[in-house]
Amino acid sequence: MTTTTVTAPTTAEATERALALAADWLRGALDRLDPAGELFRTAERALHDCTAAPAVQQPPAPYRPGPPSSLLRADRARLEEACRAAEAADRLPAEVRAELAGTLPAVLVAALRCYDLVFGPELLRAVVALRGRDDPTVLRAVDFLLAQQQPDGSFGAFGGEIEALAQGSASAEEPVPVEEVLVPVTAACVRGLRAVGQG
Repeated sequence: MTTTTVTAPTTAEATERALALAADWLRGALDRLDPAGELFRTAERALHDCTAAPAVQQPPAPYRPGPPSSLLRADRARLEEACRAAEAADRLPAEVRAELAGTLPAVLVAALRCYDLVFGPELLRAVVALRGRDDPTVLRAVDFLLAQQQPDGSFGAFGGEIEALAQGSASAEEPVPVEEVLVPVTAACVRGLRAVGQG
């Protein structure tokens, strides 16, 4: 009797498959979007990110640490500043890196618990830069993002919200294209997953 062992795909394999599926969806979205619009440019950048590692961004200004754990109560602008600094983690002073590495994973988990599929992947990129791809928080965040991918390749399970947008509402004269929600979410998830899938 022969047995066949089936192994689950590695995180890297699952991520690459998800990026390929997202690329297919983004190609279709580009066909439906106005080439002069911002959503088109967002989808184009995301499609590029599906196949090529995004360039490491330089922080615009040095990160100024606050009191211990102040990031747990920080506003979005301060957290975005911390994420930009984290992406240049190898140039941060050890105490700043330690603060960010100790705090941003908790902020990442909180963002994903709130279903923030735009900012959560940005936090994921920061945590990968600080703690590596094999960090347990990173792996759980990747599993969560992969679970949000729809069969068509887009990201986000918005159900009734998407249907309401597509049909319009009493206050809207024209229905809102579904892509207005799905392109930014899919683009953010692609950027986050690409940071984990780079090798």
